[in-house]
Amino acid sequence: MNKFISILSLLAIVLQSCQAQTPELPENAPAKTGETKDPRYTVTEKSFGLVKLTDNYQQVVAKYGSENVIDQELDQFESGNIVTATIVNKGKRDEFIIYWDSLHERITSIEATNPESPFRDEFGIGVGTTLEELVQINGKPITCNGFLWEFGGLITSFNQGKLKGPAENRTVSYWLELKEDNEPNMAIIGEGEFRSDVPEMKKSLKTIVVNNIGISKL
Repeated sequence: MNKFISILSLLAIVLQSCQAQTPELPENAPAKTGETKDPRYTVTEKSFGLVKLTDNYQQVVAKYGSENVIDQELDQFESGNIVTATIVNKGKRDEFIIYWDSLHERITSIEATNPESPFRDEFGIGVGTTLEELVQINGKPITCNGFLWEFGGLITSFNQGKLKGPAENRTVSYWLELKEDNEPNMAIIGEGEFRSDVPEMKKSLKTIVVNNIGISKL
């Protein structure tokens, strides 16, 4: 009888130990608009994944490891403005880029552009979210620059909808890309602003997607 009780006690201890263990985070991060967010891939107004806007280079390395943090010269905005930026997890789906005001001291912005990027904000928006989905979340038309030029696809107004951007003092921002391979919608290419509810934009709501999600100091 005592032996039986001892076995039961041992099983109870093992069960309690298993329940107390912290579950591991899933290997695959969410990659669709609106899915549950993993803290490693969450974008807030103050942080991008594990990196805070107030972090310096040493803090970034401490969080991601020196082997996953490199410096590289990049053409920011593809405008000829060459800057030294820090790339975290280069070549992986969770790659992101840090731009500095003073190299390795003050972060000015963080962004992700990988087509399979798992980073999402509180609305579930990230790279790959369509303009159609953005409008549904926003509840109002969205205005953006025309495409295929230096500032093409920049969202300029959410027209007092649910979403906000830097113009409304929200640090999170999105850039859009026209992904029509065969016959691009020429009516929305070039400089100028376009609202999502005009006929020339409506035909491309499903093929205009977020290609950059980021946060920046205002």
